[in-house]
Amino acid sequence: MQGIKRLEQLRPYLIDKYLEWVDEQRVLLLPRSRSLTREEKARFREYFEDRILSLVHIATIDKIDNPRFYEELIQSGVPIPLDLNQAIGLALVDCILIHKQL
Repeated sequence: MQGIKRLEQLRPYLIDKYLEWVDEQRVLLLPRSRSLTREEKARFREYFEDRILSLVHIATIDKIDNPRFYEELIQSGVPIPLDLNQAIGLALVDCILIHKQL
């Protein structure tokens, strides 16, 4: 319970740190990414407008790393909100990360 309470207190800090991490990952991965294929756009067209789909990129990666600030949480005894090491995909604004195993 203490860890959850502390996590709640840290929410504004964590949001800022997470947004920084998202920006870092996008800068790192967008140059290695690709646009959606015609087939992928067709699958998503039911959910998103073409103008959005034209902006989306996909980066295939070996593993999705947890943000560096997670170490601070672990050392403070605060549970990490979401273990991204276990994720097979993650959307970062306009860049979708896909684990190679998928």
